[in-house]
Amino acid sequence: GAGWEVDSAGAYFAWVRPPTGGGCGAAAERLASEFGVVALPCSAFGPGEGRHLRLAFAALDDARVPEVGERLAAFAA
Repeated sequence: GAGWEVDSAGAYFAWVRPPTGGGCGAAAERLASEFGVVALPCSAFGPGEGRHLRLAFAALDDARVPEVGERLAAFAA
């Protein structure tokens, strides 16, 4: 939602494309500093992945899942 695209999701991680065109490194930095969401730029995992971020959710309590959605929506606003 809110312009984010989930391209792949598994048991522990999701590979998402942020709604900005400023690069995933900048998006990851902004997510952490402004919204308290830590994500890794997928360019660290190989060539051709520069448009994606990796979000880990394995240790996230179910009750906090909506909060993550709210933070991602605020990022896109």
